[in-house]
Amino acid sequence: MATPTQSSELTIDTTRDDSVVNGPQSSNPTETAGNMQEAEDKTGLTDSIQNTLHGMDSQRHDSLSDKDSQEEKSHFTANSRHTDLESLADTGSSSQSRGQRYTSAVFESIGLAIVYNIIAKICKWQIKEEKKLVIGTSWKHRLVRCIFYLVPVFACIVLLAFNLGNYYIGGELSGAEGEDPQKLAALQFAAKLHELLMIASLVSILVTIIRLELTVKDGGLPFGAIFSPQQIQSIDILWSPEFWGTIKYSKKAEKPRRKVNSIIFCIIIFALLGLSVGPSSAILMRPRLQDWRAGGTPFWIRGTESLLFPSVISDSENLTGCITAGYHASCPSEAWETINQNLVSFWPRMLNDAMVPETVRVESLQSTRDLRSSTRSNNNTIFRNAYTVATVPVSFIADTLTELAKGWYLASLNSTSHLKFFLDVTHSVNAPQPMVVARCTRIPVASNQTTIAFPVLGSISLAGGTQPDAALGVLNRNVSDTSNGLAHNVTNFIQQALASPAPKPNLYWIDDPKLLQAADATLAIAAFIPAAGSISDSLYCCSMDSRFINATVYTLRTAIKVAQSTEYTGAGTIGTNLPKVYPSAAWSKYLNPIISGTNASIFETMAATAGLWSNESLPQEFLENTEPALEQMLAALLANGIGRLNYNFSLAGNQANDFGRQLLSKNGGIDFGGNAFVVTAAEQAQATKFQLEATVNGYAYATDGATQKAAITVLFLYSSTVIAYVIYLLCTKSPTTPSWGKPAEIAALAVNSDRADELRNTGAGISTVSVFENKVSIIAQGNHLQMVFGNEDGGGIVQRDRRYG
Repeated sequence: MATPTQSSELTIDTTRDDSVVNGPQSSNPTETAGNMQEAEDKTGLTDSIQNTLHGMDSQRHDSLSDKDSQEEKSHFTANSRHTDLESLADTGSSSQSRGQRYTSAVFESIGLAIVYNIIAKICKWQIKEEKKLVIGTSWKHRLVRCIFYLVPVFACIVLLAFNLGNYYIGGELSGAEGEDPQKLAALQFAAKLHELLMIASLVSILVTIIRLELTVKDGGLPFGAIFSPQQIQSIDILWSPEFWGTIKYSKKAEKPRRKVNSIIFCIIIFALLGLSVGPSSAILMRPRLQDWRAGGTPFWIRGTESLLFPSVISDSENLTGCITAGYHASCPSEAWETINQNLVSFWPRMLNDAMVPETVRVESLQSTRDLRSSTRSNNNTIFRNAYTVATVPVSFIADTLTELAKGWYLASLNSTSHLKFFLDVTHSVNAPQPMVVARCTRIPVASNQTTIAFPVLGSISLAGGTQPDAALGVLNRNVSDTSNGLAHNVTNFIQQALASPAPKPNLYWIDDPKLLQAADATLAIAAFIPAAGSISDSLYCCSMDSRFINATVYTLRTAIKVAQSTEYTGAGTIGTNLPKVYPSAAWSKYLNPIISGTNASIFETMAATAGLWSNESLPQEFLENTEPALEQMLAALLANGIGRLNYNFSLAGNQANDFGRQLLSKNGGIDFGGNAFVVTAAEQAQATKFQLEATVNGYAYATDGATQKAAITVLFLYSSTVIAYVIYLLCTKSPTTPSWGKPAEIAALAVNSDRADELRNTGAGISTVSVFENKVSIIAQGNHLQMVFGNEDGGGIVQRDRRYG
């Protein structure tokens, strides 16, 4: 039986020892000299004996007799106990200190050997290539590996928590003010570091799975599988010869196909994760700047929907005083001065491609509202509408909206959430609002005016192309009034105006059902403007189309108390199924009251402002735009009047005890609000329900969007995969291997291995998939490792907790 010293020498000795190679020294000088001469003559014999002894040592451990096995294996086990971080370096080496061995083991375990080299140079440690631990079972080694795996997983959990929790940050990122671009750049850099850590962990896990399979007894994998850890970052791995060689090998594998297919499945999953974890981390790491849900509440306005948004607008006793301008803010003509000064007054300057404003703000009880108007214009390349359009939010919706927005601001200031920090806040509600379409035709007044012609709105279409608007707005036919009474009444209206000592502009409102049906209109207006300046006596026949459209009315923190709408006014509503609103002639007269203290009407004043009734000599370009000027004037007046219906209607029910908290989003995050009002069933039956929505503009992490959801799914799958492997590693005491994780290490192993016939003619490249189908494994020949193809014998199994050179 060999002594322990002899056994140790046979196990770890890597230098030539004449006493081992040549046997015990002879006391006969002559015999000794002959042996030395023989050794010098046969230089190759020493290496052969050395390899033989190492092979015998490996076989000896497996084939000891029962008696010798106990003593030999007990010594072998004693050596194995020193496989923690301290013994990861060669236990027989005296060139490294304990601290150097610890440092080397830690950084090699996490794939940062370059850091160890830098530290060693600073500390002036001696660095040389030591023997490496191929398969380790040390719990400390597994623990270091698990920490390395869990660092990127922890970052994933933080990102998932922020995004799944819909975390709102505010109008500016944390840190120094005004440095958001730099902060976002730093987060992008952090996302790249996170990607590198995730890729490194995936590579390390896949290396361990594949390398262990290469070194176990009766193991082996296709040659192409060896390179998969280095390819998982590239999309071409899925059509690479290495990958398809691995798949083809699985069809002819001698071992159970299930095991080979499992490894192929791992390669595919790791490849997909390797391609997607980087972009996913970047998507979830960078907060988005946009509008986010920040609360809201349902609310009720007293009055049924048919009362709040009628289809027919009739005269009312409450409007009697509105025959005089300025009587009350609820009168249909109120705010006409604003329209006159800020909209109509631009028309005399409409030359060539000049433009008039498209928005004017009209006041209500608790707010101002944006009245938007788009016009057509003859000989103008900018205005290409076939008709003029005007729209404005209704007053009771605008007033309620702005008051609820004020309540939200106060509640957010008193809360502990981040909702008080924003770039802007939007409060909105979906509600009907009036839209009016107008088209007028000018007819010179003859001495005996008997014919009127109103545009047929349903027949108007855009001709298209780049021609001026006069060619785009096509009147396919006119309505000639031949019914008894109507033509006569219009003629009388004109004759009476002309008979006056001082003729003035005036309006004649027509709600005749036959005319409205034929003109596809809801109201017809005959506007007479007497001669003045360059314009002769004129009759304008105008067809009006008024409807309630579905619009989003909103108010901003940066434009507080201003109600706006997002409805586009360029296309109009002709041909739609939106409900029409028919203003009666009796109600419409309140749109043109007499100005208090004067004998002038609103229309008279506005016609003069627009240049339609002016003694000044106006250029020809304006004379071609008299129709659009009148259209915008009438459309704005009618839209404003309809928008003031039910002016004083208010909220139903009472405020909840926690009114402010109900207005804000739940938990102060990105979410809807609660119920800020308590409304009984009886009150709800006599009211109309609306929904307030609050949004804040700022930075936040959220799950909104398909891209975000896809990124969350990817990081969740990555985290689940790594955590499952860590649990398996810790619970099963599975060995780990840090070897051959880099292409250079695979190349070094191949160079140190015997030449294989399977790699014939591959020195200048590999062009066939069949090369990658060959089975390859790693065997031990003494202290030396070798890559072999096929089922080649002659080597031993790579031992656990043993170092190889």
